[in-house]
Amino acid sequence: MRSVIIVGGGISGLAAAWELRGAADVTVLEAGPRVGGKLRTGTVAGIRVDEGAESLMALRPEAVELAAAVGLGDALCDPARAATTVWTGGALRPLPPGHVMGIPVDPAALAGTGLLSAAGQSRIEREGTLPAAPVTGDCSVTEYLAARLGPEAVDRLVEPLLGGVYAGRADRLSLRAAMPRIAALAERGEPLLPALRRMRAAAAARAAGPAPAAVRGVSGGTGLFPRAVARASGARILTGTAARSLERLPGDRWRVAAVTADKKADPAGGRRGPGGAGVRGGGAAAAARAARGGGARGGPVRLDGGRHPGVLPRPGPGLPGGQRLPGPAGGQGTR
Repeated sequence: MRSVIIVGGGISGLAAAWELRGAADVTVLEAGPRVGGKLRTGTVAGIRVDEGAESLMALRPEAVELAAAVGLGDALCDPARAATTVWTGGALRPLPPGHVMGIPVDPAALAGTGLLSAAGQSRIEREGTLPAAPVTGDCSVTEYLAARLGPEAVDRLVEPLLGGVYAGRADRLSLRAAMPRIAALAERGEPLLPALRRMRAAAAARAAGPAPAAVRGVSGGTGLFPRAVARASGARILTGTAARSLERLPGDRWRVAAVTADKKADPAGGRRGPGGAGVRGGGAAAAARAARGGGARGGPVRLDGGRHPGVLPRPGPGLPGGQRLPGPAGGQGTR
C-alpha cells in the first residue's frame, strides 16, 4: 500500500485523508495542538460557542455530505430563522428575506428599509433591464455586482456579509471563488436578479415547499466536524508536528523533514504520494503564491457576543437575532 503524508490538519487536509482511506497509509502532520484549523468550538461565559465558522454551506453538497458520511447526519440542523440586520445610518436595518449573500432577489422589498438611498433603490430596480453580456474570465465581486446593481448596493448590502464570511473586501475577492453560483450566471450573460428569482423558485419546487436553508449547523458546534472526519479517516494524526522541508528522492519518492513539539527534527522519510505528488501542502503553497503576487488580503473579524452601549443593542424581544453587520461607513468590522 502506498504511503501519503498530508501537511496540515485543517478540514481540507482531513477531507483528503478521508478520501484516501483504505487506499493508502496516510499520515497527517499538524503543527498545532489539535486538528480542525479554523473550525473549533470553545466556551464563553459558560456557553459552548463556535469560535470560527458556525455553519456549513448547504447550497453546495460536499461539506454536508461529508458530515453525514462521518457519522454527523443526526447532528446536522437548520439554523433558527432570524433576520439579518445591518447597522447603517445610526440604526439596525433588516435585510429583506430571500437575499443571496446580500443580493436582494426582490428589490422592491428594500423600499422603506433605509438601507439604500432613493438613487440606490432606483438603480437596483433597473437591473433586469440592463444589457447583460457574458462575463469571460474571472473578476472581482465588486467589478461585476457594481455594474449590475450599482456601487451603493455593493457597499451597503453585499460587502458587510462578505466581510463576515471571508474577512476580505469585495473589490479584492474573486467572483468565482466567493460567489460561484453568481459567477455561473454572469458567464451566461443574462440579467442577474430575474435569474436568481428563477433559481430560488426552482429550488422551492424541488423541495415542495420553501427554499431550503443556505447553511446547516452542527448540534454541539462545527468543531465536532473535523474531529469526526479525523476519526473516520483512519489516518495517523501527528499534532504538534510541523513540516519544515520537502526533498525529492530517486524513484518518485519524497522526504518530509518535520519538527515535533519538543523541537527535534523528525524526518518523516520517503513517503510516496499518488501520481508523484507526494505531499499535500496547499495552505503553504497558497500563502507563498499570495506573498509573491500581492495576494489576497484578509482582515480581522470580531464575533460580538456582548453589548456596546450606544452602538449595538443587546439581543432581546423584538430585536432580530441574526447577524448585525455594520456597513463600511460604520467604521467597525463587528459581526
